[in-house]
Amino acid sequence: MPWRKQLASASRVRRRPRTTGSGRTASAWRGRRPWPRLPRDGTGPRTRTRLAHMTEAPREAREQNQPSTRERIQGTAIALFSEHGYEHTSLREIAEHLGVTKAALYYHFKTKEDIAASFFESYANDLDGICDWGDTQPRELATRTELLRRYAEVIRAHVPVLRFMQNNQAALTRLDRMSVFRLRQRRLHALLVESDAPLIHRMRAWDAITTLYSNWITYPRVDESEDEIREASLQISIGMIEANAAA
Repeated sequence: MPWRKQLASASRVRRRPRTTGSGRTASAWRGRRPWPRLPRDGTGPRTRTRLAHMTEAPREAREQNQPSTRERIQGTAIALFSEHGYEHTSLREIAEHLGVTKAALYYHFKTKEDIAASFFESYANDLDGICDWGDTQPRELATRTELLRRYAEVIRAHVPVLRFMQNNQAALTRLDRMSVFRLRQRRLHALLVESDAPLIHRMRAWDAITTLYSNWITYPRVDESEDEIREASLQISIGMIEANAAA
């Protein structure tokens, strides 16, 4: 039948040799030494060269401890807020001081309110960290003393933000951000004194928190350094907690 002849004829057609991308036939590559495999741990010469090139710039940046663009925006904003006031500082002024376009600024923060919110977020996270630690410790004087020391370190890290809060309370109240600050203060207070303690004990514990904060931020300096103010404020606060323990 015709279809049988066509099938037999097709089976006798010599197929063209399969070639690779270089033009060589696949059979020509058979028997050649394969490319050496790179170690899985990334220690091969090519891998080392490539990784060194890829990580050289990031490593240099880390070694120089350069702030990120977001951190630069926050630092510039807090300085301008403190100098000119929150209400009288615009995103345009922040961008100009940074030497970036408003589009670059918008990539990180859409509004001035977003920048202010980021200050509280960082501060709140640090306070949550020391309170989380306190939740795992025994309710004793040593723990409460250490909580105050850790709180002092949080204040040290956020002094510009806390001064901004102190000087712009009206604006922050409208932004409903002060509640974030007070909520963390109450959580810390609950770790410094029992809820059923006498009123005078609970007030001392609250004063221990507010004294450490307010003295550091608002005490009028004459010849004292910031470290001296910090240490004196911390000792006053610890003394209040010790008075509760001795009562």
